[in-house]
Amino acid sequence: MSRVQRDTPIKKTKQDLFLEEFAKHGNITLACRKAEIGRMTLYRWKEKSDTFLVRFNQAFEEAKDAIRAEIYRRGKEGWDDGVVHKYSDTLLIFHAKMLMPEYRDKSLIEMSGSLDITGARETLLTKLGTITRATHNDQNEID
Repeated sequence: MSRVQRDTPIKKTKQDLFLEEFAKHGNITLACRKAEIGRMTLYRWKEKSDTFLVRFNQAFEEAKDAIRAEIYRRGKEGWDDGVVHKYSDTLLIFHAKMLMPEYRDKSLIEMSGSLDITGARETLLTKLGTITRATHNDQNEID
């Protein structure tokens, strides 16, 4: 009589549970609750395990992709609220700003006061002279 082999379910570790949940939404608090761990446990895992840190970063990228996809869906495809089909111009604008620099907000930094560059020229010439001499000495040693 032949034995039927059954797939043994692999028990997920708390790390696996955390990462699976975190990848869905990027919320540390919710993922910690799902895995039944405290934040300090997460921070310890990240500090002590390079493997976990890599997996955490991958899950973080997946969470960001999920959010980007939802932003796109609501902005471009829309959703039904039971009465009317809606779109979100605001989310579509955010998506465009993320992908296309020309749609990003421009920022202007204004400064007041003065900038004292007294001695800057002399300092630069001195450093340049030091570099030139060092390069010349290195070249002489090679010859």
